Amino acid sequence: MADSTFTANQTPLIGDITSVLKESSHAKLFLGKWYNSKDSIAVKIPYLDYDESKRQRDIDRIARVMKKILPFDHVNVVRHFHHDIGIIKASVTHRFNTLDSQFYRIPQFQIVMEYCSGGTLHDLLKISPIAARLLQKWARQLADGLAYLHERRCAHKDLKGDHIFLSSPDVNCCCLKIGGLVNLKQLLSSTTTSMYCGDITNKASSFAFMSPEMITGSEVEIEPVGETKKLGRRSDIWSLGCVLIQMITRSIPQFLKYKDNKVTAITGELAIVYFVGSGGFPTIPSDIPALLKQMIEQCLARDPNDRPTASELLQHPFFSCCTNSMEDQWMQNSPAG
Repeated sequence: MADSTFTANQTPLIGDITSVLKESSHAKLFLGKWYNSKDSIAVKIPYLDYDESKRQRDIDRIARVMKKILPFDHVNVVRHFHHDIGIIKASVTHRFNTLDSQFYRIPQFQIVMEYCSGGTLHDLLKISPIAARLLQKWARQLADGLAYLHERRCAHKDLKGDHIFLSSPDVNCCCLKIGGLVNLKQLLSSTTTSMYCGDITNKASSFAFMSPEMITGSEVEIEPVGETKKLGRRSDIWSLGCVLIQMITRSIPQFLKYKDNKVTAITGELAIVYFVGSGGFPTIPSDIPALLKQMIEQCLARDPNDRPTASELLQHPFFSCCTNSMEDQWMQNSPAG
């Protein structure tokens, strides 16, 4: 991962885009380089509507968010360096799908970010369990990153394994970084053209990580006392609890309904929304250390005001306990994703 920085008086120039890293229903993520530099960068390009007024409205919304997050600088938060509108300079355009030919002729909104070469936490968990000591370290890093964002009055609102990145492929030395700060699902017009989405694969649903108040849209009181908002920072704490379950089980959180001595798995987005919205919880694995289970339960408190803040979570005794004694058992009990 490159450590690319510049001052406010400098205008960074994007060099060639060399490959597609990832696609979603809202954007493409490319690997690129700074002009006259070997430093790698990630360039996210949202799909914008062809209608000029809708396109400009989307651009204005994204630009306002970018203005807020550009100053953010924390080791556990993906850095955003620059944004611009221009024609994509790609050295491998001829290898891209012909469906994208117009995409490379129209000026696009380009969000330039830190490149995290280790990929996403979601993808790592699909192929490998993580040791207890790593879960402890990474959980602390995520809480630390959230505390930084929350202190700056920024709620993530879509925290999940797909939006958490590894700074390098070496899991023993890398750190986790919270990404996905520019929530395109909320910022882009509902009528955004999806002509580029033919080969996009849908990954883990955000609904499995969504807090009850986010699902129901209810207002919750957050700090400072007396300030009322929808979808506050405490919603991120619920999502963090779900991410911890994902790290343990190597899959998105599962939802089980117990009735008449029968256990029913709740699947599908609408079913999960109804289940959580009407009082349900994601299933917490039973065979995990007591302190870890306690911390997850606190994150998943039904009342948002009963959840710890990210800063309070950093003081939880799980982060100071010794993991050596449970390491062997932890690895044996780690389920496959």
